[in-house]
Amino acid sequence: MPLEGSTWLGRRGKTLRAEPIFFLLLALHLAFPFATHFFPTLDGPVHLHNARLLKELLLGNEAVRSTFSLHPLPVPNWLDHALLAALLMVLPAWLAEKALVLLYIAGMAFGFRRLLQVLAPERVMLAPIVFPLIHGCLFNMGFLNFSLGILILFWIVAHGVVYLGQPDRKHYLVLIALATALYFANVLAFALAAFVLGCAALLHARRLGRAVRDRIRTMVLLGTAFVPGLVCFALFQADVVFGAPDPPRPTQELIQWLLTARPLVWYDHEGEGAIARWFPILLGVLILGRWLHKAPITWRTFIFSPSLIVLLVLYFTTPDSAQAGMMSDRYVLLILLVFTIQTALIAAPRWPAIVVNVAAGTLSIALGYVQWMQGRGPLDQHSRDIHQLAVHVPANSTVYPVNLSDNWLEAHLSNYLGVDKPLIILENYEARLGWFPLRWKSGWTPPPCLGANIPYGVRCTPDAVDRPAAGMYVLVYGDHLHLQDPSHGELLRILELDFHRMHASPDGFATLYAPNHPR
Repeated sequence: MPLEGSTWLGRRGKTLRAEPIFFLLLALHLAFPFATHFFPTLDGPVHLHNARLLKELLLGNEAVRSTFSLHPLPVPNWLDHALLAALLMVLPAWLAEKALVLLYIAGMAFGFRRLLQVLAPERVMLAPIVFPLIHGCLFNMGFLNFSLGILILFWIVAHGVVYLGQPDRKHYLVLIALATALYFANVLAFALAAFVLGCAALLHARRLGRAVRDRIRTMVLLGTAFVPGLVCFALFQADVVFGAPDPPRPTQELIQWLLTARPLVWYDHEGEGAIARWFPILLGVLILGRWLHKAPITWRTFIFSPSLIVLLVLYFTTPDSAQAGMMSDRYVLLILLVFTIQTALIAAPRWPAIVVNVAAGTLSIALGYVQWMQGRGPLDQHSRDIHQLAVHVPANSTVYPVNLSDNWLEAHLSNYLGVDKPLIILENYEARLGWFPLRWKSGWTPPPCLGANIPYGVRCTPDAVDRPAAGMYVLVYGDHLHLQDPSHGELLRILELDFHRMHASPDGFATLYAPNHPR
């Protein structure tokens, strides 16, 4: 039985007025990444560097093979690494990074629009309200797989609902592919998609008046699409070990995050926060419009409602440091996302959509501008400073990074040194964890640490009596005055004894030291 009202264009007479706003905002957001050379985030440089290592590993680079290995289990977080590695086959690193960002932006925008077209075609004019959610905190933090998971979440829910109305083999195979890709993006989004589609199957079966046995059969058939991902998760979960969590965040703080749209704020909490707090007001205007102008609803309107309740319970009970950490940030973004979807589904189809769309577009552009001015612009300059020093480092060399920056967003910038050539950057947090594709190879001996004050995240051998490893380079970036601190005295002595200053960026932000006596 075809799914009524689920055409791609929806009711054309009611959507044309909003379409120019949607495509204008999409064009502006696709232009944002080209305002800088790189698209630096907190974790992004490591993802890009490890994608380069993954490419080298698959091509048979012996230096990389002797240092890294692929995780033997089907761990999550594979998707962005695989996409970036494929892009690096044909594009330079800065463009491969941009291509992934453009894919995310376009996929989010069209995915939300597609979701509305399937669930409530007459409300597709509200698609522009998704734009403030695209450049959120976690995306700008470099949680690329989590962000890709949200993208796929839109598409898989839309496709799953279409499958309920047209349960043929073609739709089923696409559903399996989307569910499997979603697991390799993010487990939390994978679980949310399965739950939402389970609710959709129940509501759809009830609407058709089917017996309990038929409802169970529909849910089981839909659920089998998630079996490959569930098998992968079972294998992964049996091997990974997470640290003990800290207590949950204070309830008052969590409530404030919800009321002020905290997931939209990345770096400049004062500037971005003043803009982001308008987003819940826009959603409130849409809800008010619902009560002033009654709008028709269908069974599809409420398929996200149970998940909103579950997410709120998890948000207030799950410790922030549980599992992979930053769980409160993840849950609050998903809550805001689901609440936005639910608001769009129950809102009045006409009033006051145009006003809200213009306001949402203005809000998203303002957020993007502030993020560029306060965060991404300065980060890009420092990223290029580091990247340009790579020309002086031979391929397959080992690099010992020393981070002296006072900006927490620059913790992993050293990885930009190795995005266009194979280098062993000793600051590689992904290789230390158990839920990323690459890990340090068992039996590989890290080079000696340069002093007792080991830079955060650097993999080296403490208390070693050997001199620095043959051919190892040292990258120092940030405020070089910190080298005069007593805690860096031993590092400074080793640099003066065993290394020489080779090159520095024009502004002095990054300095490369080469070994005096390579062995």
